[in-house]
Amino acid sequence: IATSPDPVGDPASGELDPTLMMQAVISYDGGVITLNDINQKLTQLSGGDLTEARRFENLPAEVQESVAKSLLVSKLLQKEAEAAGVASSQKVATMLAQVKEQIIQQEYLEKIANKQVSDSTIRKHYDKVLTQFKGQEEVKFRTIVIANEADANKAYDEIQAGAEFTTVAAKYTNDPTEPGREIGYMRRGSHLPQVEEALFSMPLGTVHAPFKTDFGWHIVKLEDRRAVTVPSLEEMKPQLQRELKQKAIHEYVEKLLNKHKVQMMWKKKNEAKPEVEQNFRPEEASEPAER
Repeated sequence: IATSPDPVGDPASGELDPTLMMQAVISYDGGVITLNDINQKLTQLSGGDLTEARRFENLPAEVQESVAKSLLVSKLLQKEAEAAGVASSQKVATMLAQVKEQIIQQEYLEKIANKQVSDSTIRKHYDKVLTQFKGQEEVKFRTIVIANEADANKAYDEIQAGAEFTTVAAKYTNDPTEPGREIGYMRRGSHLPQVEEALFSMPLGTVHAPFKTDFGWHIVKLEDRRAVTVPSLEEMKPQLQRELKQKAIHEYVEKLLNKHKVQMMWKKKNEAKPEVEQNFRPEEASEPAER
């Protein structure tokens, strides 16, 4: 927990450093927690990027109280635990060593990934995305999933006769919480093959006859079709950066395993089969030998 060092002065007498007291959000016997302490903690929790709106001084009063109290409790617990000797226990030492290893490895992998990711590689990756989605369409639709074919055919006939799609959906659907629910825009490769085959082949505004999937009988209504819009490079940059970093780390780990000539020994042991004598009969093993 990031808190200010013990203030200058005599805590027992209540004499605290006036400069720190000017900045204090909470005071307690022996110390204070300052605005800077809390904003440092909030910065850590936000991944290092604390926006102006999320600074402590700009939070609602009830949130300020919760955040400040949480930091105070953590500070006091730390103090009590150290006094009780918990910090010097073998269990804590082992856990800290494990955490230290994880942090070192994570930082190293982050360093490896950052070397491979640049504005240039992000741009190239973005261009691949543009090529991938060039000329593709996406669709928006409503869907009803019904348990059996007979009810699905009845529902379809009622819709064709002029009944409202959502009204029929509420009557027959497997999911009464969202009858005839509208699905957002969907591209190829993001839904069931049978659903995609129907949607990308039917005219706009029409309702497709019932068809079966593993989830039941589907009736779909196509509400809109449009060309796929790819977000701008700036909008996609965080996502592209994550994907490239993950790829770089995966490739590095594979090279690391190859470099050290790793062999999965338990696989070899599992694949090894014991040699059994050709003429051995299991039933003979339980029979006593004749004397």
